[in-house]
Amino acid sequence: MKLTPHEEKILNIIKGNPEIIDNPNKRATVAKKYGLTEKTLRNRIAELKKRGLVKVQKGEIQENKKPLITDIISFTA
Repeated sequence: MKLTPHEEKILNIIKGNPEIIDNPNKRATVAKKYGLTEKTLRNRIAELKKRGLVKVQKGEIQENKKPLITDIISFTA
């Protein structure tokens, strides 16, 4: 699965600051440091959770990435 540069940026932020997964105050501080809003960072984390790239319990990056549905569906005519 190919990640956008923005998704990679968010994953790197999470790797360096795993507590932002469930700590809104820390998330706001880190978001400001990287020129983001807390809401944007929160929403991007939620998207990465849905895709299985971030474990909810530990705030760790998931090594075995789940493919997007568009990555596994082949269109036939």
